[in-house]
Formats: sequence, C-alpha cells, structure tokens
Amino acid sequence: MTVDLSMAIRRGAVPSDQLAGTREQRRAWLAKRICEELVHLDLSAGDHVTEMTLADTLGVSRSPVRAALHLLAEHGVLEHRRNQGYFLTRDARTLDGLPLQTGSTPDNALYLSIIDDRLSERLPDRFMQIDLVRRYEVPESRVVSVLSRLREEGLVRRNPGRGWTFEPAINSKQALTQSYAFRLVVEPAALAQPTLSIDRAALARSRDKHLELLKSANRDDLVQALVFEVDASFHEMLAAFPENPFFLEAIRNQNRLRRMLEYLEYTDRQRIGLWCTEHLGIIDALERGHIRKARNLLRAHLERASTSIFNK
Repeated sequence: MTVDLSMAIRRGAVPSDQLAGTREQRRAWLAKRICEELVHLDLSAGDHVTEMTLADTLGVSRSPVRAALHLLAEHGVLEHRRNQGYFLTRDARTLDGLPLQTGSTPDNALYLSIIDDRLSERLPDRFMQIDLVRRYEVPESRVVSVLSRLREEGLVRRNPGRGWTFEPAINSKQALTQSYAFRLVVEPAALAQPTLSIDRAALARSRDKHLELLKSANRDDLVQALVFEVDASFHEMLAAFPENPFFLEAIRNQNRLRRMLEYLEYTDRQRIGLWCTEHLGIIDALERGHIRKARNLLRAHLERASTSIFNK
C-alpha cells in the first residue's frame, strides 16, 4: 500500500507551510508528522512509503522528506530497500508517541537574531550571504543552514542573480492588527458553513499537541518554531473543516505572513498557556457538537489576541 496524504493535508492535519525549526528539528518534526499519518491510515508492516508522494503532498522538496525517512529508518521504523524505497517494518499503530524530537541548536539563536534585526529594520530587503557572515561573526555554514530554513518557511527567496530578498511579511503592530481583523471575519465564518464536517481524529491529535505543549511551556529549551506549529496547525485545522479550500488557503497565507512577528512573541510563556487553554476550550466545544459556542469562543480568542498587541 502506498501512502497518500492528500486528504490529510486538506483537512489541515499536516500543514504544508509549517515545516519549521533548525535542520535537525525540522527532520524530527517532519518524521513525527509522517508517523502520525501512517497511524491514521492504519498501515501495516511491509507497506510501501514513497518519498515522491510525501514530497508532493507535503509541499516540500524531496530532500527534507528523504532526511525524515532516513531518521525513521535509523529508529527501525522503516527499511530501505535498494531501488525500491522505504517499507514499514511494523504496524503503524505501534508508532504513536515514538520519541523523535531533538533539542535546540545554536542555529536557532542566529535565526531569531536575523528575524529581530529584520523586524527592527536593521537588515535591508535585499542582502548578500556574506553580509550575514560578517554581521553575526559566524561560520558561513551556519548562515547557509539558517537561510535554508528561512527559505523553506517562505520568509526569504534567492535572487535570480546574486543574493537574497526578504519576502513580504507582517512586520508591525499595525499590520498584525489588520491581520487579526481579517481573521476575525474569516475564521468564525468557516465554522458557520453548511458544509462543515468535524474531523474528530484531527481534534484528538490537536488536543494531544496542546496538552504536550502546556507541560513543556516553562522549559528553557522550548523551541519557538514548534510552538508556532501547534498554534498555526490548530487554526488551519478549523479552516479545513468546511471542506472549502479557499478558507484553508486564506489561513495558511496568514500563518505564513505572521510567522516572523509571532516567533518573537512565543518567549511569553504566560501567553502560550493562555492561548493553549483557549484552543482546548474550542476543541471541547467542537467535540460536543456545540458549534455556535465554538464559534463564539474562537471569536473571543482572536479579539483577545488582537487587543493584547497594544498592551505590550
């Protein structure tokens, strides 16, 4: 059986634009998401897991998928057969909770410094790779690694000739306020659609992510990229429930635009705990079939987040 994750993407279980973190963190994060989908699809030992299908469906290049599959092979989850690809070595249901997360690396500090300098307009729209090497006094290999991450997250692009350019992003309180105004119209409306179809399995997975994050919210090694993934994937999950691709695409685009500014806010551990609790309340309402209540809770959640911008 070949893995087909297209339905998983459409329902928001695996957001294509949320492959974040340092290189090792991305590899572990992607491997964990692949495991979750294998569990959901209830695959069996011996089933074929194809690199190309995963790359196409997740919306990333084959290189990070290959790295994630290699990690799963290192853990004995997959077997690589020459000229054939990867095959499950055991039933997918045994993969739930497989420990794959890696710790923080020095690249994360460089990444956040670049974001902070960009938001403070200390970095221009266009720049050269060597400029970052000189500015931060780090080896070029680290700059290359961080630029690769920024590119995968849609924050920078390589110029046709030389150098790099920062992509448009929400980079001010005013722009973030406008983003919340837009989301306040779109996200509650998604839960009011007649085509609404609640995916209870997706709700359960999201609940587990939030509970896990609450347990680790006060840890010093908490990685902002992983916090953002929990937040962004929750809102994309809700946008996927109407089974209308325009809602999901709109929220995915907002998540991409707000990533840069929101990362710096995830150092506020009290805020993380607050929105996690609010998200869990929305999940509870949806699981009980209280759609109107969930819609009202979502609206209140977004209004609180928008208001908090001016209280900092």
